[in-house]
Amino acid sequence: MASKKIKWLGHAGFQITSDKGKTIIVDPWLKDNPLAACQAEDIIKADVVLVTHDHFDHRADAARIVKATGATLVGMPEIRASFLP
Repeated sequence: MASKKIKWLGHAGFQITSDKGKTIIVDPWLKDNPLAACQAEDIIKADVVLVTHDHFDHRADAARIVKATGATLVGMPEIRASFLP
């Protein structure tokens, strides 16, 4: 039987772990979020970081998590471009 895990990270953020061990982070706003279940530094594994739209409370910690884990960033072109140096 497949075993998927979904963890609410606070606000609109979720951590989804597939039955094959892939980890997807959705809309990570952790720093300064009073409802955050963890901090960005606590996320040590991510395969994909998905940002649904360009509001700070959906993308705030995306870059930090991508850099720390080597995850692939998925989002609209405007969001992806904002992460470029």
